[in-house]
Amino acid sequence: MTKQTVKTQVLIRPVVTEKATELAAGKYPVYAFFVTPGATKPEVRKAVRAKYQVEPIKIAMITSRRKVVTNRLKPGLTGRSKKALVYLPAGTTLNLV
Repeated sequence: MTKQTVKTQVLIRPVVTEKATELAAGKYPVYAFFVTPGATKPEVRKAVRAKYQVEPIKIAMITSRRKVVTNRLKPGLTGRSKKALVYLPAGTTLNLV
């Protein structure tokens, strides 16, 4: 694999929800991405820079914990996930397609 694909493997996929779309449409756009569980802020910054050629202003990480659920009387756990909120300069947009 090339170095560029290794850097961008940190980003799994963008979060496309109503809330994420409203954040992206603001004065200072904020884009949300699902990232690998071990990803750090510098790795996410490098991946966004490599994939979209944009320098983020700030990055916030959100980790959701596993929860106990019951399905047909069998206990189980939900998957854990990690999201990165990427703040971009004013007037900047990303083509997520």
